[in-house]
Amino acid sequence: MTDSELKLIVDAYPEWIKYPFDDLYAHFGFERLHALSRACGGTTLYIPTPQRMFAKCLALHIRGAYDGSNTKDLAQQYELSAKTIRGIVGG
Repeated sequence: MTDSELKLIVDAYPEWIKYPFDDLYAHFGFERLHALSRACGGTTLYIPTPQRMFAKCLALHIRGAYDGSNTKDLAQQYELSAKTIRGIVGG
């Protein structure tokens, strides 16, 4: 069976896709969900929240934007506490 044949079948019966994959199918569509399954199928996959997944990127960005006096502004902008911002910038 080709991927395009499988897509036709799945698209005809989306209500039979098991939870939680039905939500993923509805959100991402067949192609993306199928690609994820090809890449990670058969493994246990934990997907963290965006805040966790991209924490280091955000920390680097915050360090670059920090000027020594804008802790409160950065905290508001990134919806973090001032204490968290101080922890990120190292003080």
